[in-house]
Amino acid sequence: MIDIARNHVSRATSSSTQVLADGAFPGRQARDLVLALLDASADAHKLRNWTAQVHTESPDLEALEWIAQLEAAREELGDRIAAARADGSQVRLRATLQLEIEPAPARR
Repeated sequence: MIDIARNHVSRATSSSTQVLADGAFPGRQARDLVLALLDASADAHKLRNWTAQVHTESPDLEALEWIAQLEAAREELGDRIAAARADGSQVRLRATLQLEIEPAPARR
């Protein structure tokens, strides 16, 4: 369930917030949503690392760290959701994306 009224774009402050998911979900649906969000983020960092390797012949260590953290989160959250699913619990999921644009330095 996405509450469109909660999504906010502020042009004056150059920031916006988008609600990606907000609600209680049965275990299987929660697992699918969480894994999709984590996988999409990991894929972006894998692409960043691949690009660095192609252009500089060196891995992007920051991207590799992000990938490791996301893979650990994927495993931990998958286990927690599986446990909730086993006892029939609902999983409350709230995921937001916040974007902030920093103004470019003034040109001289």
